[in-house]
Amino acid sequence: MDEDEGGSERFTLSIGLHEHFIVARAAGELDYTSAKMLHLQVKDAWQATRTSGLVLDLSGVTFCDSMGVGVLVLLLKQSPSSRATWSCRTSRPCWSAS
Repeated sequence: MDEDEGGSERFTLSIGLHEHFIVARAAGELDYTSAKMLHLQVKDAWQATRTSGLVLDLSGVTFCDSMGVGVLVLLLKQSPSSRATWSCRTSRPCWSAS
C-alpha cells in the first residue's frame, strides 16, 4: 500500500458487477475521509443498475474508525430493497444481513 504524507494508508475502492451483485472491494484505511467516497460510489452503483444485492469485500481494509462503521450501517439502511442480500467480507469473519 502507498502511504500519503500524513502517514495513513491510501484508501482504494473498486466497484464491479458479478452476476446480479454489486461487488465493492476496499483497501487501506476506512475513516472520515474515505467513508464518504465508499458511500457515494456504492450509492451511484445502486442507482445505475438493478441488482440482487451488495457484496463488500473489506479484506484489504487495515483500519476502520467510527465513520467507517457508520457508513456501513448507512449503506445497509439505504439498500434499495428490503429483500436485497447485503454481505460483508473481511480477512476475519464479520457479519452478513439479508
